[in-house]
Amino acid sequence: MKGSAIRRDWPGTDANWILLGVKSKIFKHIFNPNAKMEECHKVKVCRMCKSSKIEKFLDLGFTPPSDGFLAAEQLERPETHYPLDVCICHDCGLVQLGYVVSPEILFRTDYPYESSTTRSGREHFLDMSRYICKRFGLRPNSLVIDVGSNVGVLLLGFKEQGMSVLGIDPATNIAEIANRNRDVS
Repeated sequence: MKGSAIRRDWPGTDANWILLGVKSKIFKHIFNPNAKMEECHKVKVCRMCKSSKIEKFLDLGFTPPSDGFLAAEQLERPETHYPLDVCICHDCGLVQLGYVVSPEILFRTDYPYESSTTRSGREHFLDMSRYICKRFGLRPNSLVIDVGSNVGVLLLGFKEQGMSVLGIDPATNIAEIANRNRDVS
């Protein structure tokens, strides 16, 4: 069987090796055999134009969710890893991931990332909102919608420019922070 091996050292045991088929089905329960099939699926058509002319150009192997910071007691438990491939659509040029992991996995109730954490990040988003308003000649009270808005730091810049704003984010805890602390709807 052709394949590559991923090694994971488990505390108190010898190293575990798992053989992965190079051209086979989704391998998302590498370290967690209880993972469900609906947690991840392979992209078969472009997410923007629906073309089937998508091609993988970068294989980054398998990785756990990037914002899944484990507590000390979780370090010895199996952790699910998902394929991380980057593809391009030959019809519209969109670069996209080759597998989609369920939002319930990625944006769980304890999602940790907030885009307003650093001063330089806040300044960047404020400058970006000013540039967009000027570049596209947005008039006061124009509606600006940010999909994946996090805590709404970009939308705050648009509000300062007199825009109406709407933020959409899949992480419930982050959306609650945006609504509570940032006066962003």
